[in-house]
Amino acid sequence: MNWGRVLMLAVTGAFGGGIFYMGISDWISKLSCREQITGRSLGSREQKPGVNRVYYREERFEYWYGERKYSGYALEQFQSERKHRFQTGEIYPLYVNPAKPKQFRCTRQCVTGRDIIYIAFGGFYLLTLSWMGIAWILSRIG
Repeated sequence: MNWGRVLMLAVTGAFGGGIFYMGISDWISKLSCREQITGRSLGSREQKPGVNRVYYREERFEYWYGERKYSGYALEQFQSERKHRFQTGEIYPLYVNPAKPKQFRCTRQCVTGRDIIYIAFGGFYLLTLSWMGIAWILSRIG
């Protein structure tokens, strides 16, 4: 058995599946947060830079949905270099997931370029994995 090929198939599958999942899960969360409500901004926290050295802000809100009060951070992040869009204490429209009211978003933007890139690259890696796996199996049979 060619363990190098098996390892390459496993790594490609994990990498491609992970990227594809990131794109799809973010897209699904955007589609599921569809009910518009209002919420009050409680401020934000800044995230330390990652590899690209860009700081990110996470916005925190409180809101009522049904008979219950919720508070938490929005599912999306904003670059800190941009002007602060949300002022603490002000009321803003939010989009909540009716099935899971703790999940909400600040924007209604459906699909971003990042989602498309993740889905495209993840799909490419998964197709490559499938092609390599089928070719390897056929070479073992014949």
